[in-house]
Amino acid sequence: MKFNATLRAVNPPPCPVLELRGAARARGRAHGEAAREMIRALVAEHFAFLEFSAAYVLRAALSREQILRVSDAYLPACERFAPDLVEEVRGIAEASGVPLREIFSLNTFIDIADMVRPETAANYFASNAIRETSNVKQRHSEGGCTSFGAMSPATRDGNVYMGQTFDTKAVFEPYVCALNIAACHSESLCKESQPRAMVATFAGMVGCAGINEHGVGVVINHLHTRDARPGVPFTFAVRKMLQAKTADDAIKILSRGEPASGIHYLVGDENNLRGVETSATKFSLLEPRAGILSHANHCDANALQEIEIEPSVYSLCRGNRANEMLTSRVGQIDANTLIEIASDHVGDEDTICSHAEYDVPRLRQYKTDFAVILGTKQRAMKLFVGSPCEKKALSIEV
Repeated sequence: MKFNATLRAVNPPPCPVLELRGAARARGRAHGEAAREMIRALVAEHFAFLEFSAAYVLRAALSREQILRVSDAYLPACERFAPDLVEEVRGIAEASGVPLREIFSLNTFIDIADMVRPETAANYFASNAIRETSNVKQRHSEGGCTSFGAMSPATRDGNVYMGQTFDTKAVFEPYVCALNIAACHSESLCKESQPRAMVATFAGMVGCAGINEHGVGVVINHLHTRDARPGVPFTFAVRKMLQAKTADDAIKILSRGEPASGIHYLVGDENNLRGVETSATKFSLLEPRAGILSHANHCDANALQEIEIEPSVYSLCRGNRANEMLTSRVGQIDANTLIEIASDHVGDEDTICSHAEYDVPRLRQYKTDFAVILGTKQRAMKLFVGSPCEKKALSIEV
């Protein structure tokens, strides 16, 4: 069955859509060439954030070379899990003119942030200069992603819908882009079959969330667990899962990986919706209740809670708010319901739709950089660039 991508955007378009074709290295080169200047600028922001955060949170100096030595340690697990995506990253590096090590480090951007957390810094450094002794009091919220989804009997039409607000560094927002990835099933071109997919991401990264031609969709939340260490970053896991034909197959792919840090994956297809909480040492499935499932940045599974860093009140509030909004609409949920949730501002500080706090240092400002709403039966993704309430949207049907 052939699928064609139909794009409908506000005017002007809120972000570039990069057309990727062919084998993995060719896809990467197309990405690197089309977004060369964006990639170079974002790589600089990536390292600046980690260097500044080490000083701000850990009171420790951290050089680019030290960061690269840590991100280098992620590569062996990625080569075992997704050698095709390692090739894609090589292509991005070649065409953008940015060293491979730096592009690869960029793809670890959320996972490697655990390196500059007081509770997990010692997992990455042998030096006593960085350890769990920081006395820095965080006077602001670091924000975080909120994911939410619904299936029958909770949805109006019996279909499966999924959504996520992707909250991270505010300085990353200008680099949001979408990848329109063509199918590649030729054994002579592609070592592994690549179905057509639409992916939301940042320039230079293989993927943060998306949906494929089979209706398999994936969104995520970062979890804060004490066992975080180098392994497969979520960007690689998301893209690899989008090679699956069903949600169950996507979960099986995920289970074969070696996760780097705590991540919750919300996975759906035309018929099913599942959550999976993972960490470097744990893997737990979450089932919808009454057809709904929501998640923020705290662990729900008992196994993950055993190794969880104390969850923030902000995450608990966002998770409860998303669940409350879904519960109040059971039987009537559709894509518009999820857009409403993504745009919600109820809460004291860290709301689902988040905006930067400008009274904190630039490199410690967090906000919703983008949001996605996925319709699995429709093979559709609505991508909001920036805080969803601003309604800078791109609608894509695969």
